[in-house]
Amino acid sequence: TPEQMQARAKALAEYHPRAEPDAGAALATALAPVATALGLAETATPEVVLAAAKTARTASHPGEHAPRAELERAEERATTAVDAGKLVLAQRDWALAYARADEAGFDTYIQGAPVIVAPNAPGGAPVATAPRPATAPDATLTADEVALCTAIGVTPEQFRASRGELSARATS
Repeated sequence: TPEQMQARAKALAEYHPRAEPDAGAALATALAPVATALGLAETATPEVVLAAAKTARTASHPGEHAPRAELERAEERATTAVDAGKLVLAQRDWALAYARADEAGFDTYIQGAPVIVAPNAPGGAPVATAPRPATAPDATLTADEVALCTAIGVTPEQFRASRGELSARATS
C-alpha cells in the first residue's frame, strides 16, 4: 500500500549510510523495489522516493487532503448559514462536514430551514416567537423591556419617555 511504501522509504531515507561501509549499496538495493512500485527509476534517491510515496498517499486518500477551494466554499456556506440564523453556532462543525460532502444537499437544506436564532446574534439568541407590538410612548412595557429597565437602572417612566423621543426622531 502507499502507506507502507511511504513508511519504508522514510525509514530507509533516515538510515545513516556512514554507519556501515556498504550501507549506501544496501540502501539502494532496498529502495529499488519501492522506487519501481512508485513508477520511478530503480536508481532514484531516497528523497525522491519519499516524495513520490507522499504523493501516492495523497492521491489514494483524497478526502484527507481536500483542495483548498473546496474547504473555503464549505467554510463560507457554514458561516453564512450560522450568520443567517439558520443554524446555531454549535451546529457549525456539522454544517462544515455536510457542506464538504454534499454542497447541493447542504444548500437545499439551508434554503428550507427556518430562522431559529437571531441572525448574527452572539451565542445564538433565540428568535422571538411573536413580533413586538407597536407601542405608543405611554403604553405598557413588555417583560423584556421591564427586564432591560432593571438591568440598566432606569424607571419604566424614563424608558417610555426615551422611547417616545426615539420614535419622534425616527419619524422626523
